[in-house]
Amino acid sequence: MLQRALARQKREDAPERYQFRIVTRTGEERWVDFTGRAIDLDDGAAAIGTWTDITDDRHGAAVLLDAEQRYADIFENSVEGIYQADGAGCLITANPSLARILGYASPQEMMERASSVADDLFVDPKRHEELRRALASDGSVRRFDAELKRSDSRVIAVSINANAVFDAGLSLVLYNAFLQDVTEQRLLERRLTQAQKMEAIGRLAGGIAHDFNNILTALMGYSESLLMILAEGQEGVNEVREIKAAAQRAAMLTQQLLAFSRQQVARPVVLDMNLVIRGMEGMLKRLIGEDVELSTDTRRAQAWVRADPHQVEQIVMNLVLNARDAMPVGGTVRVATSRHTVDAQNAAATIDAKPGDYVELTVTDTGTGMSPEVLSQIFEPFFTTKPLGKGTGLGLSTVFGIVQQAGGFITVDSTPGKGSCFRVYLPREEGVMMAPTPGSAPLSAPVGGETVIAVEDDPNVRAIIRGILSSAGYRVHEAEDGQAALALVEALGGAVDVIVTDVIMPRMGGRELVKALRTDYPYIPVLYVSGYEPREQDELTRDGPGFLSKPFTREDLLAAVHKAILTNS
Repeated sequence: MLQRALARQKREDAPERYQFRIVTRTGEERWVDFTGRAIDLDDGAAAIGTWTDITDDRHGAAVLLDAEQRYADIFENSVEGIYQADGAGCLITANPSLARILGYASPQEMMERASSVADDLFVDPKRHEELRRALASDGSVRRFDAELKRSDSRVIAVSINANAVFDAGLSLVLYNAFLQDVTEQRLLERRLTQAQKMEAIGRLAGGIAHDFNNILTALMGYSESLLMILAEGQEGVNEVREIKAAAQRAAMLTQQLLAFSRQQVARPVVLDMNLVIRGMEGMLKRLIGEDVELSTDTRRAQAWVRADPHQVEQIVMNLVLNARDAMPVGGTVRVATSRHTVDAQNAAATIDAKPGDYVELTVTDTGTGMSPEVLSQIFEPFFTTKPLGKGTGLGLSTVFGIVQQAGGFITVDSTPGKGSCFRVYLPREEGVMMAPTPGSAPLSAPVGGETVIAVEDDPNVRAIIRGILSSAGYRVHEAEDGQAALALVEALGGAVDVIVTDVIMPRMGGRELVKALRTDYPYIPVLYVSGYEPREQDELTRDGPGFLSKPFTREDLLAAVHKAILTNS
């Protein structure tokens, strides 16, 4: 081999350099670098040159090459997105995982289309400047949260670990960044935080509704008593009617609070949502006014769901009224139904969604739209963008509570200036619609004689119950809690025709009272009265007791007491 090289050098008249292995006398292999020339001697051709042992150099180069190859393998095959940028934020290199995470076909395409990390990758360039300053100050950052833009304009959340490289003057020359797509993780964290917040607010709302219903029961009861006393046309009668009407409007607000907190009792049946919407069209057109056009599309698909008909009406009405308020100068609101299937992937990306078949109700408007900041709060109770006195902030939170209680979920798309689209998904049912049970004929109140124990810890509500029942001829005894009621039953020798009791009271509540009565006085009928309208109503009334929600009217109470007596007689 050396001879051929020297022959070539002689032809080309230039020194020859060649690296090869040799074997020493001890049998050790060494690498040498030979530089030489061919010369002519009297007795033939010869070569003259220098030999340099480069074994150690070759070994070091091999180690370096091996390290570079391992780094390249890590860089190319890492599941993390990796990029290198200079101190000004210009992209130097990127690995395939980063290109995939950001929706590019290859790192080369990404380098061509996104040369500036700050402007082309970061949603907020100021956030990149914060990263650069942190690196310049500390040399590295851990778990730096940011939002990046994909090639399709979608935004993803990422967590970045990075380290800086400085020059001799300690200026930031470049930095290496390792990032993970944490969009789904952040979504789950927000979902948990939102659920915890809504649960806490829901408990507060339920408690407020309970106390408020006690107050409203007193207001409605006393106003009804005054109306029975005052003659038509007498001074003050109109004012009393207004007091009663205001109490009834307030009662609707407490129902919204209970719906939001999911403590309102749902009475679901299998129904056709299309029929419910068509039945509401006339009323909705009157409510939204002449400057807003209502368009409905309810004939494309069957829309069977299992839900409370009144709650479905609440959903539609609240969403349509919300759409009307978003169109102060008029516009169009469209209500439509369709069938929709949610797969596992879409369910994982949507709050409260589960895979399955749904009926989709969409309410779309051409109104002012909403900013992302407003969108993040629209389902929170008492949040409203309307002027003072124009909205309670309970409409959408009521919808949210009803939909969750029915096992569904809701999504919103909105852009400022381009309107909004609310999509409500309720689990789809197959089968025949359940006809509503015809209401029974009104029960006439007894003319007197029956003995009633009114058990209520609120003295005003207790006085209202006593007044209504006494005026109808009942003999009424009062008790402030379950223990006092049991003592009264004992004192009366069990001669009690009905017990009207609150569910939650100090010392002994309604449930415990009924359990104690069942031992010695199982024949005494019980009527539960509650401002919570608890979801476990079916469990409460399974053994016979009736149930009456606060606030109630005189007619409601008399009819419920009469029914409880007749049912158990």
